[in-house]
Amino acid sequence: MDARNLAVDVLRVLSVALVVLSHYGLMGAGVSGTHGVVIFSMISGYCMRYSTQGRTRNQLFGRVVVSLVSRPPGFGSARD
Repeated sequence: MDARNLAVDVLRVLSVALVVLSHYGLMGAGVSGTHGVVIFSMISGYCMRYSTQGRTRNQLFGRVVVSLVSRPPGFGSARD
């Protein structure tokens, strides 16, 4: 994404606020932190799809390999 999308940023803030308010028990009836998690997941999927447009399979595979190889020790694995 070359330019920031204000609507996506507002949805991110809203989703994080829903989760935080839920953790502190400040949510009203019918809304929970789960809604915030779902919204954030949908935004992440949109951003990933948008960032992969126009790339070849080799470029995408290279990004995955680099991210897996360059992770810090102890991050995401019980064996580290």
